[in-house]
Amino acid sequence: VVGPLVEVPALLGLVTVASTVAHRFGPQDAAHLHDLSRAVGLAVDRMRLITGMAETSLMLAAQARVLAALAPGATLESVGEVFVAEARRLFNADHAAVAQIGAGGYRLVAISSDFVNEAAMREDGSGPREQLEAIYHDFLRGEAQIVSDLSVRRTGPYEERAFLAGLRTMMRVPIRDSAGEVTGIVALASPA
Repeated sequence: VVGPLVEVPALLGLVTVASTVAHRFGPQDAAHLHDLSRAVGLAVDRMRLITGMAETSLMLAAQARVLAALAPGATLESVGEVFVAEARRLFNADHAAVAQIGAGGYRLVAISSDFVNEAAMREDGSGPREQLEAIYHDFLRGEAQIVSDLSVRRTGPYEERAFLAGLRTMMRVPIRDSAGEVTGIVALASPA
């Protein structure tokens, strides 16, 4: 007897029941197997919902810690330090950095890395705005960017230093203000 393993809204797989006895199963057995298959499909859906809720809870908790860092007397650097720690933890990253972009240029605000010398990255993580726009023109007008393999694609000195330190994959996201202007960049990286 073969029955569909149903997951809302599509087919997840098939359940097969077999016997060494000929004509062992009938239409009622098929109906029971179908009912059982639906229950398994619902259980899979439930597990996905629970996993999604757990991931959402982790994200909300991290956001709450970053917002709590905005207490009176907070600096961009102190909030940035909390942010990079939370980003590394949430994404299991080996490197996280936040850069601020302003009219006068860009500068690395916070960095946490197991691979890269922070002082060297701060040196590569600052400069005139024109330099940043020349390197990241498309990125600054777009959305998140995933660089799957830094050995194939490095756009600037920051990525070059990260690659030479052993990092291989990077994700960058622009930080936008309420008017939609890019005011910063978040970068996460890992060796594999």
